[in-house]
Amino acid sequence: MKRRHSEGQPSDHRKSGARVRCGSAVNGLAVVAVCAAGLPLAATSAAQPGPKPASPALCPVSVPSTAALLKGESTRLGRGPSAVRLCGYSGGGPLKGGDNARDGVVLGPGPAGVVATLIVGSPPAAKTERRCARRPPEVLLRFAYSSGRAVDAGLVEPDCASGSVNSPNSGVVFLGPEARSVDPGLASTLVADAGAYGLPRPPVAPDLFGYTVAEATEKAHRSGFVAEFGGEQVDATYPPGVVLLQFPPAGMGDIGNEVDLVLSVPPPSPCVAADLALVYGGFQGATGNLVGNISIWDISHQYCDLAGPLGLVGTDASGRAVTRALVYDVSPGTVLSPRAHPRGPGSPLPIDELVAGLAFATPTAPNCPSAGAGAKPARWRLTLPGGSVTVANAGGLNGAFFVDCHGSLRPFGPVSLW
Repeated sequence: MKRRHSEGQPSDHRKSGARVRCGSAVNGLAVVAVCAAGLPLAATSAAQPGPKPASPALCPVSVPSTAALLKGESTRLGRGPSAVRLCGYSGGGPLKGGDNARDGVVLGPGPAGVVATLIVGSPPAAKTERRCARRPPEVLLRFAYSSGRAVDAGLVEPDCASGSVNSPNSGVVFLGPEARSVDPGLASTLVADAGAYGLPRPPVAPDLFGYTVAEATEKAHRSGFVAEFGGEQVDATYPPGVVLLQFPPAGMGDIGNEVDLVLSVPPPSPCVAADLALVYGGFQGATGNLVGNISIWDISHQYCDLAGPLGLVGTDASGRAVTRALVYDVSPGTVLSPRAHPRGPGSPLPIDELVAGLAFATPTAPNCPSAGAGAKPARWRLTLPGGSVTVANAGGLNGAFFVDCHGSLRPFGPVSLW
């Protein structure tokens, strides 16, 4: 979903009486590194540069073995890498493009610190996910530190483990003896960023790390880009709505002059039914199906984590189920922004208004025996741990209700941020 832009508030870090804006006012490597790591600012200023950043090693010509990464020496990720080089691979070889594939894409200290923190904070991979070590990585991450230390990690994309259409898989990062399960959003961003080295330039994407949405939108516009929502990551180091990652990365080109922003969200509380409101979005035709959708809004005063499984069923006016009950898994870290004001379908959303949605499908009338005789729910009931919330099966973009084809209702994709 394309989103229009929204005003935001400046993000400040305060500690020991020091004050610095981790955004457009950040000048100098030392301050950037401090903002990235959340360290005290008392003895740091732009006039006191930090250590010269180390350059990560160039990308290997041939794709490395994931198993070899696992058998390597202990290579724990530390705080504050000076940079990370993303090396993309496909089909057992380096990605093709207009630039030297060995250069890959280099992210500076801020984004490199975010990526390292998110990997370290991810849970250990499950046994089924560790089987992904049989596949070569799509991305080799080469972290460099000012001390001269280097750490290599391999990312295998989310589809390496079994899953279903409504249950997104995590990516798996292998480093040293460890395997970490990172959420699909982070995995997808890293894969996309690694492939950006071959995009044509100019234009060149500006560096938007550490900016608020409003600041990033303005800076992107000045550089000839349009800012769009590109995902979220839970990171307690930054205030909500600060840009952590972006696609294309700073200094890379783009086709279409769009830059997608991955925003910070704070550690949330679990969503409960009283926190949520639903909007029925209507339906549209797609490959012989009617596809309906419902958006999920957080109307409370705090960020909340939409945890699954979620249940969806169509009911009559008395609350009796009249359709098949559907079950959706939810990707970990699906965080909704607070104080939402639910709007009708088709209304543009600010970049930093985080709303989830789900879709469901049934055959169209020409593909449904005895069309018109299927179930016509009066309402949709969404069940989550601890309660349920409902919305009328009416209105939407086409002003009509959804009709199930004799129990053929099924999920149409995973729960995702819209």
